[in-house]
Amino acid sequence: MKGFWCALAAAALWCSGTLPATAGAAEAQNESHLEQITHRGVIRIGLKKDVEGFSLKDPTTGEYIGFEADLAGMVAKKLGVTPEFTTVTPATRIDLLRTDNLDLVIANFTITPQRQSQVDFSIPYFNDRLGVMVNRDSGFKVLRDLIGKKVAVVRSTTAPYALIKKLAADQIVTTDVPEEQNFDPLSWTDSVTFAVYDYYSGAVEALENKQVDAFCADQTQLESHRKSTRVYLKDFFGGEEFAMATRKGSDLIAELNKLLEQWQEDGTIAELLMQYGLEP
Repeated sequence: MKGFWCALAAAALWCSGTLPATAGAAEAQNESHLEQITHRGVIRIGLKKDVEGFSLKDPTTGEYIGFEADLAGMVAKKLGVTPEFTTVTPATRIDLLRTDNLDLVIANFTITPQRQSQVDFSIPYFNDRLGVMVNRDSGFKVLRDLIGKKVAVVRSTTAPYALIKKLAADQIVTTDVPEEQNFDPLSWTDSVTFAVYDYYSGAVEALENKQVDAFCADQTQLESHRKSTRVYLKDFFGGEEFAMATRKGSDLIAELNKLLEQWQEDGTIAELLMQYGLEP
């Protein structure tokens, strides 16, 4: 008799929709990443908020404007889902992907071997390079002028390591340079030292207030903060490839690669870059 009442209770739960929720959760676990996004009807995308031409967040409307913001919207449209945007920084974007808080990051994300061990990258959609910006009245002209100076960089970016590699190649740095995963900009003392900031705005403010002597970043970032009182040092370095990123093992990457190949072939990406005044 007890078994009868248990069966009857289970049937009632089934009819009320309680059990299907559990079944639905199990089914969701068996879905691929792309299937989860399609089933959800929303793709969660990380963008930067402060890179002119790539992704600027309007403080009034909350809208993201720029080349990468447009790419994000185009991906969502092709997948037939609604985009949900979140601001990311170099220090947060990998963790947000790995903890499944985001499906996709399109945020000046440079491909490196170290990052490839943590997330999956699409084919590149933009080639950039690194440079150093200084105050015009500093009198600095070349990288060698940075000897004994403090350079502002942003946390979790490739800038400090790329600069040290460049200085080593130019025989300015004499210490053996460690592998990237073992490099700590805060403890580096050969030829230059680093001040590390969480946001680009903080690094630029430090340069403006002369708390640091220079600011090293991707050219796209430097261009966002260029003004008449600041100049570039001679020579850009360290070619960088920007790509979209997902969590490891995501089948979304194959779809992103198809879209990027199509947009590169039909001139869509070139048109967007021209629209926002960016060099392909």
